[in-house]
Amino acid sequence: MIDLRDVRFEYTQGGFSLCVPELRISAGTKAAAIGPSGSGKTTLLNVISGIACPDGGRVNTASVRVDSLSLAARRSFRIKTIGFVFQDFLLLDYLDVLENILYPYRLHHDLVLDADARARAQRLAADLGIDRLLRTQPRRALTG
Repeated sequence: MIDLRDVRFEYTQGGFSLCVPELRISAGTKAAAIGPSGSGKTTLLNVISGIACPDGGRVNTASVRVDSLSLAARRSFRIKTIGFVFQDFLLLDYLDVLENILYPYRLHHDLVLDADARARAQRLAADLGIDRLLRTQPRRALTG
């Protein structure tokens, strides 16, 4: 679940501020952030995930009060709880699609690369309709 109350965020350089009086998204709900470039979609996701801390308000994500966590605790929360595909994502050409999905498990001690993690990655790929590409190199998967 995502629950934001009276959230305010402003970049230190100014020019953009985000104000979210209330946002509640129940677990299992599919939602989309839609709007023109510069309207705050990425900033909103950064606040929800703890990449950015709000200047005020309350951010609860997956039953965790994200806005009250330290930087290290937010990082640990994010690595264990949130999946991100950034707009300018980079895949490692020398790894197949499955190993790219599992790559964070090789980078952080909070994640354990075991049979359950591999099975979850395969389920997520199936949910996204890319399971047939799991043993394909990224460049080949993107070009068909």
